[in-house]
Amino acid sequence: EVNMSYFKNFMKANRAYVDLHGTAHLPIKPKTKVAIVTCMDSRLHVAPALGLALGDAHILRNAGGRVTEDMIRSLVISQQQMGTREVVVLHHTDCGAQTFTNPTQNPNTFFKNKCFLNLITAFDEFSGS
Repeated sequence: EVNMSYFKNFMKANRAYVDLHGTAHLPIKPKTKVAIVTCMDSRLHVAPALGLALGDAHILRNAGGRVTEDMIRSLVISQQQMGTREVVVLHHTDCGAQTFTNPTQNPNTFFKNKCFLNLITAFDEFSGS
């Protein structure tokens, strides 16, 4: 069940957001040509933490900020279709994903370092280098 008080607040905030940014007509491609992979932690507001404005970078999030197969797909699209040329992997202190006890959920035990090798391979394969 959706908490309607949050939903109403979201709708009100979205109307204000559209009023503020709705006519900005920003380019689809990120201005800095940077894609950032980071954690989905609700305490982490990436854009203001890095001094980014609307339209500056692609911000891709998942549990633990890990480069999974799906993240690689998004990064390849970011690079090939949207012109990004740099990938930043941003982790943070006190990450909740570090507390997971199930090995299939803890990013440190599940992905190890293999995911970074996959990322390099994916970019080499799709970039034609």
